Amino acid sequence: MRLASTLITAAIVSAVVSAAVMKTPALVDKYHAMTAPKDDPAFWVTPTIEGYGPVHNFDNVAYKPTAGNGDPYKIVFFVNKQEVGPAQINEGLDRVARAVNLYVGSGVPLDQLKFVAILTGGATPATLNNEQYHKINGIDNPNLPLIEKLRKAGVDVSVCDQSVAAHHFDTSWVDKSVTQALSGLTTVTVLEHQGYTFMPL
Repeated sequence: MRLASTLITAAIVSAVVSAAVMKTPALVDKYHAMTAPKDDPAFWVTPTIEGYGPVHNFDNVAYKPTAGNGDPYKIVFFVNKQEVGPAQINEGLDRVARAVNLYVGSGVPLDQLKFVAILTGGATPATLNNEQYHKINGIDNPNLPLIEKLRKAGVDVSVCDQSVAAHHFDTSWVDKSVTQALSGLTTVTVLEHQGYTFMPL
């Protein structure tokens, strides 16, 4: 009887400890949120893609891009995930905006940036026009204002038409601001053949 009582007590203690351990990360996050200093509004800036891709500029750091002799920086960004809900912008696209802001903030002019963003897989719905996006999600596409700003900065935002077909979307549903590419695979390989650097996001 005493042994059974001891085992029951041990089980209860173990359960309490386990529950506390499971809650620890959440408690740490909550504590950090309460105690972390608030950033000055000017700490994060969006010098080129206004409102997107915030960056903080540093002096005297390594691997900072420069205008150099005028050669272009050629990058193809591969965006294939939707990490947040449909009411939020695609985080991969926001990272493309951050890349633009980082380069321009470092002194590289826009005409030296040859950036292509190819959206495929889970990121494909981010390229839909407002009408179709609204039919699916009940809201306008929050990515279109960002895509428009990327376009104005010279970034070619494109979508893999193989993924469009795989999602059972009609190609006419893709917003007019988005370039329709044969596939994500061929976009990457064709651009790498032209000297672009592959950057998966």
